[in-house]
This record gives sequence, structure tokens and C-alpha cells, in this order.
Amino acid sequence: MLIKPIVDQIKKHGHFRKVKVSKNVPTLEEIKMGHIPLPICYLLPVKDTGRGMSSDSRPRQGIDFLYSICIISKSGDDDCFAEPPMSLAKEALLEALLGFVINEHYTNLEFVEAQIRDKDSKVEIWTSGFQAKKNYKKHTPK
Repeated sequence: MLIKPIVDQIKKHGHFRKVKVSKNVPTLEEIKMGHIPLPICYLLPVKDTGRGMSSDSRPRQGIDFLYSICIISKSGDDDCFAEPPMSLAKEALLEALLGFVINEHYTNLEFVEAQIRDKDSKVEIWTSGFQAKKNYKKHTPK
């Protein structure tokens, strides 16, 4: 699992004020205090899932890596003609990562999403998963 190429790709797009790797995101209270620069993007821990070994003469096992990403952005204002900040942040993330290839050993990143919204604080929190796959050859001692 490689993380730095994904962080670099998000930073290169330039939409987010900060891109961080973290085990967790700030609480809503911390966000409401205004110490977190918005929009911000967090790359959270990666989930690895193994697939069964191939049955051919060159055994391989595939591993799926699910990269969890969380965007925190301001909610849109009441101007129905303005694009909401979260929409712009989501679009920036999709442009940066959809189809991105970490390196030649991985498949293109694929996308899944979920959204959580806190309407009271005027903050939106959106979590998503981007998945890449990699195949490993079985090591045979010489």
C-alpha cells in the first residue's frame, strides 16, 4: 500500500488548503472553533483485503487496498445559484483521483462514497473510499 503518491496527487490539484494523513479527523467542536483550514482533505487508514490464490503454475494473490478519504468543507450559503463549497471539493477530489494510477503495479483507483452532514455548524463532512488492486507473486525459495 502506497500513500504518498495519493497525497501528492491531491495536493497537486490545489483545491484543498491542507491535505493530511491521519488516523482520525477532528471533532465537530474543533471544526466549529475555526482552527481547521477549510476545505481540508484527510487520508485515513487503509483497509487491505486479500483475494484467493490463483490456481495456475505461477501462484499469485491479489490484494485490494481501500483508501478512505474525508473532506471537511463549509456548507453552501442560501444563494441557490452558487455552487456549494462541498460540491466543488468533491469535484476536485474526483478530478485528482478518479482513474489515477499509483504506480505500474496497481490498477486505476475506483470510487465509492458516503456523506455525513452537520446542518447546525454549517460544515459538511464527506467520506469516500478509493480502491486499488495489486497482484503479488508467491515467493519460492531457491
